[in-house]
Amino acid sequence: MNKEQEEDLRYLSSVQAGFTPAREACDAFYKAYENRDPNDYSVTGMNKNLDTPSSYLSISKLMDMELTEEDGRHYLNIERSVLDYLHRLPKTSDIYYKCVTLLTNLLIYFREASGAMTMEEFCVKAFAAIHPPTYIHINMVDKLTECMIRHLLDTSPELFLSFPGCGDTGKVAESKERILGFAYHAALCHDLGKLFIIDTISMYGRNLLDDEIDMIKSHPTIGEKIAKEHASTMEYADVIKGHHLWYDCPKGYPAGFDT
Repeated sequence: MNKEQEEDLRYLSSVQAGFTPAREACDAFYKAYENRDPNDYSVTGMNKNLDTPSSYLSISKLMDMELTEEDGRHYLNIERSVLDYLHRLPKTSDIYYKCVTLLTNLLIYFREASGAMTMEEFCVKAFAAIHPPTYIHINMVDKLTECMIRHLLDTSPELFLSFPGCGDTGKVAESKERILGFAYHAALCHDLGKLFIIDTISMYGRNLLDDEIDMIKSHPTIGEKIAKEHASTMEYADVIKGHHLWYDCPKGYPAGFDT
């Protein structure tokens, strides 16, 4: 831990202990963030560009602070700036792995604010910035899913009778676009949990260790937990958790989850 991180943690502790008002701390962190160098990829620069906004977001979430229109503008500025910083990120190992680790704090403390990005939008853009293979993958999966669901709606509409509001095939036909929209967005969000293990899925050139494979297998459960916290992703939580299970559950993971 460097000096800046220690000071931030002391400030956070002061807020949680009730000595410093949450709004005062958020204003201070945001002011410090505005004074960052957006092209600084030193340890100090990474802290100011990624750790400082995480501190701002963490206070807002942990203290359940009521969000104002100004907060929405601050959130949007942070989201855009963080994504720009990650897009320009030099892909040298030490810098890359430090930044993707710091990104997880932003995701943990993310809140959906009026006028800012949704969780779904931010996660998709984050994949584009730090792990293009997964970004390409989720966009391929959502198109394949939409195509498959469209075909099944035309050929076997009875498969969708359990979809909310679809008590008969006539209701299924009326709900076609709603079902397609759900399938598309669920597919786009299915790998959300991988944002928390980018350092593992970016391990190229050698076989993964057993512990690393176990970590990868945790991404559906991690994704489900995060998805449940946000309006834009919560209805896809079950899809996220079950996307590595066979449809009738004989194989796959996590064990014990009923598709």
